[in-house]
Amino acid sequence: SQIIYYSPQNNYSINSLLDSMTRRSDFRGYTLNRLGITRALEKMTEPQLTNRAMGNLERQYPEFGDRMREFRDGILLFKAEDQEVWSKLKFDSTLARYYYDTTSARYRTETKYDISEIYVLTDTMANDIRRSIDNGGDFAQLAAQNTMREGAREKKGNIGLVAAREHKLAAMVHDRNATPGTIIGPIAIDKGFTIVRVNRVEPARVKTFEEAIPELAPAFQDQLQKNLTEKWLSEVRSRHQVKVEIATLNDIFMHSPKK
Repeated sequence: SQIIYYSPQNNYSINSLLDSMTRRSDFRGYTLNRLGITRALEKMTEPQLTNRAMGNLERQYPEFGDRMREFRDGILLFKAEDQEVWSKLKFDSTLARYYYDTTSARYRTETKYDISEIYVLTDTMANDIRRSIDNGGDFAQLAAQNTMREGAREKKGNIGLVAAREHKLAAMVHDRNATPGTIIGPIAIDKGFTIVRVNRVEPARVKTFEEAIPELAPAFQDQLQKNLTEKWLSEVRSRHQVKVEIATLNDIFMHSPKK
């Protein structure tokens, strides 16, 4: 049949075009008239022309070719690193525990203080309560009767176990190096006055493996990544050995003009 389209790679006859229009699902809706056939020809030829033009870009524009090679090399490197390193970065609890055993001294709890407080609005009331405590009054009972912190009376003023970093009263106790049984105050605070009792001190200690995991896991993964990367690069070096010609380098520098 008559040829309707020529290209260096191939050409189309009217019969092959009509056959494609009737068989291919992406040509559905194209009518067999001048407009439909013209649109079908454009659909078939434009990708070929684009591919042909793209195929010559790297030869036609050397700088573009260099960038494309860098891009392809980067993708290959990423895939190789993903296969040899990133895909193997799994949290192995056995290896993590071994890592913990060798680094456990890094992971410590903070010193915490179990404290109770009586908070009142006037210094007169605060001083009266302090005298009652010094005369043998029960701190918890006095807190249940007098403290003005919201919800504190039901707890008899007990704040619980807190670290200096997370609670200002614990920081006050920590700064004074207070021991269990110590009573501090009255001290002006929060537009009122506070009296604090140290019930118990929980000293800092090495964290258990389970407690240390939130801190340990990132460091462990980082070390594992470094080990896998070094192993991979060592294998690459052993397969593709590089020899540096030191004598040639020395000769170059020896004869290079001195500045």
